[in-house]
Amino acid sequence: MECPVKLTPLDVVRLARGFFTITRDPRNLDGVLSLADDIARREGAFEAAPEALAGQLDEFVLPDPLPTLDALRFLPDGTLGREYARFMDENGLTPDALERPPQDATKLEEFRAHMRGCHDIWHVATGWTPDLLGELGLQAFYLAQLRVPFPAFVLAAGMLHVVWKERRHFYEVVDAVAEGWRQGVEAQALAPVDWTVWLATPLDEVRDELALRAARRRDEPVIPLLAA
Repeated sequence: MECPVKLTPLDVVRLARGFFTITRDPRNLDGVLSLADDIARREGAFEAAPEALAGQLDEFVLPDPLPTLDALRFLPDGTLGREYARFMDENGLTPDALERPPQDATKLEEFRAHMRGCHDIWHVATGWTPDLLGELGLQAFYLAQLRVPFPAFVLAAGMLHVVWKERRHFYEVVDAVAEGWRQGVEAQALAPVDWTVWLATPLDEVRDELALRAARRRDEPVIPLLAA
């Protein structure tokens, strides 16, 4: 199968630089993901939606943005929305503003905007922590579900960083990547999910409905990514 992404020589250089940026310091992951978004948004970058996404895109409707954290903090403990707000508060995170695509946006452009805005709620739904082990576990989950190139790119760079600088955690991280892959294969497709309809539902029930087995808890953080 041909790769659906058209890369210019400059794109290849930028991605190679991004790869080594993550390898040196995985806290730069956001910058590399932004680079991936820039390439994917460029006119003509995608010839078509990746084949693995075709079925999900057919049913995809861009949902409304998530409510504010202030609103979600009033939901009962244990609900998806309350646990998402707690995750954001405990880790000093603020939601990325979801840029609404233009009215003439393609389904793929709408889908990418949705995915970018839902990264942290996927952390909560899947149970992966916001450290390097959790990020790589979640990238393996993305790879299993979406079958697109960029999660593999991040996984390769992250694993090389572990081999180079964090070898004492190597087997822990390999175990997390394997678990994330299995978790992604077994779960229902999360990409088309409208999370707004699940916010007041207990997280355990959400996981049951989506055939989503939560990631096993580990000592945290395993290679921190966030400032203490």
